[in-house]
Amino acid sequence: MNFLEMRKVALTCGAVIIASPMSAETGFYYGLSAGVSMYDTVALGNLGPADSTGLTFGGIVGYTFETNTEYSTAIEVSVDGAMADTLESTEGYGPACGDYSPHWCEIDTVVRLRSLVKRSVNEDWSIVGSLGGVMVNGLLENGPGTYVSGRGLGYSVGLGAEKQVAKGTMRIEAIYDVITTDNRPMYDRDLDILSLRASFIF
Repeated sequence: MNFLEMRKVALTCGAVIIASPMSAETGFYYGLSAGVSMYDTVALGNLGPADSTGLTFGGIVGYTFETNTEYSTAIEVSVDGAMADTLESTEGYGPACGDYSPHWCEIDTVVRLRSLVKRSVNEDWSIVGSLGGVMVNGLLENGPGTYVSGRGLGYSVGLGAEKQVAKGTMRIEAIYDVITTDNRPMYDRDLDILSLRASFIF
């Protein structure tokens, strides 16, 4: 399955879960997370594609609103730090910051603000769908020899599952982010991020 096919699956599954709104107590929660992310960027339509895969570590904080015995909703903020995620050309040109295409070069942090809908399957397990906004900070090429810090904005969709454990909740989820705009508008560039993340929530 290629990156485009994975994107379609993530979007479709996320839409199905969100369309039908776990039983949980109302209140604040927080947690720690770790995972792996795949980054894919192009510029000016389809110029100089580059990609990378790397580990992420971060934290989450949120607030749960109980609705009934089967469904609950939540508002959540998460911050993931990328570990050495320098993108490389998929066409053999080396590092993304190489004067051949004005796209994203490095990813530093990914911040998400999402709404979550949870549906309990049994006493221990729940299905989780999410939809919201995402902000990315990193390095991008803004012309030959010009490498600058950039901030990108877009949307995020996710699908996962939660299991109640002795001292909290374990969540496993797939998250797909699409960066549609950034603060360096001289060139048109795109960035897609597909992440698999595990979180322990207190």
